[in-house]
Amino acid sequence: GYISLKDCQLQRSGSSLIEGTKVARKTRQLVIVNGPLQKGQYKVSLWTKKATWQESLRTTKAYIGKNGMKRQRHRGDYTTPIGCFRFTYAFGTHNNPGTPFTYKKLNKRSYWYYGNNTYKESDHVIPGEYLAKSRQAYEYALFINFNEYAKVKQAGGAIFLHCYSGHQYTAGCVAIDRKLMKRYMKTIQPAARIIITPHMQDIKNY
Repeated sequence: GYISLKDCQLQRSGSSLIEGTKVARKTRQLVIVNGPLQKGQYKVSLWTKKATWQESLRTTKAYIGKNGMKRQRHRGDYTTPIGCFRFTYAFGTHNNPGTPFTYKKLNKRSYWYYGNNTYKESDHVIPGEYLAKSRQAYEYALFINFNEYAKVKQAGGAIFLHCYSGHQYTAGCVAIDRKLMKRYMKTIQPAARIIITPHMQDIKNY
């Protein structure tokens, strides 16, 4: 299809920014969440290293925490963590759509346990997020390994890349269009990284 001059310039700019980062030497896939477009609404893009870094899924809207991004977040502050992370686990209400990650289909016993920031099933209420109550958001989801294993108790956890459910903000996760999220599930590989940062220029720090 037709590619505008502006799109070409953004491609070259993004490619050169990524090429100069340390993270570019560790992966061939990079998800970037940056912005903002307006309060609570940011941008997400997927870049893949071929001969050069290229945007492989077109930039689109992303919704983040109600109170924006924060480097030193705390549980319940409605912020999305700033930094470079990995994806380590996948889940959803449907059968595995084709993700290479360990995948769990949600059921009535599905929780995200705050104690060690991992998926857990229980017949009783436990300290954590009851995943089954958010079926629209969690049709497809990838765990972003911020504060993995809850090493810093006050920092919280349960930060996911998941489907947009109609709300203009999240409690800290990154929400995107459902169809796009399904494509991400199929496309993203275990070595991929995700950078969450207020401005595209900031990725040079990673």
